[in-house]
Amino acid sequence: YVCPKFKKQPRQKLYIPSKEEIAEFLQYVDLKWMLCTNLKHGFMYSVLFRLYYTTGLREMEGATLKWININWESGKINVENGKNNKSRYVFVADDFIELLKRYLKKMKDMYVLPEFIFPNKELNDHISDTKLRCDFAKFRRNFYNDSTKHKNLNIHRFRHCYVVHKLEEVISNGENIDNFIMYLCRQLGHVSIYETYNYIHSVEHMLPSSSKFITSLSEEVYKHEISD
Repeated sequence: YVCPKFKKQPRQKLYIPSKEEIAEFLQYVDLKWMLCTNLKHGFMYSVLFRLYYTTGLREMEGATLKWININWESGKINVENGKNNKSRYVFVADDFIELLKRYLKKMKDMYVLPEFIFPNKELNDHISDTKLRCDFAKFRRNFYNDSTKHKNLNIHRFRHCYVVHKLEEVISNGENIDNFIMYLCRQLGHVSIYETYNYIHSVEHMLPSSSKFITSLSEEVYKHEISD
């Protein structure tokens, strides 16, 4: 007999916005940021949300980035505040570096440049998780009108979108998914590929064409530890 209290519950299916929906949402943030935040530099959300979507960074990994963490030549970002205090490098596209440069110029025109890329109101620290989540909730409510399908969307969903959309791209291009899983594991800051597989499993319902590729990966590959 298993007490009902401890019975395993079915995994909740996450709603993953499409690329087009993400693009529309980001355009809304570009135009309406003044309605959703009291920060004079609230335009930073246009950059921060794109960073989450294009890199798969965790919420506070992106929020705590400093200007010194960016290598402008290579497009490499040093993520110091990773899970379990582990640091790693992620790469961003050239167009995102250009976006950062425009954002940097705008911040310099308004303020003495703060240490953090995404600062709080007083410019003496990074944006707090509470403020970040509160402002995101305002963007979501105003854009989606808080319909049932979207009311549970949060910042972490950008990370899921990154995984889903990247896997769709890799599969449609006929690329080697084994190699990409290794890259994805490093990019997401996972300790092992098995952790990455479990993460993918949470959004597998959005990737019906990928199941035969994912399930074909060997158990040895799943458990392979990535060394520093």
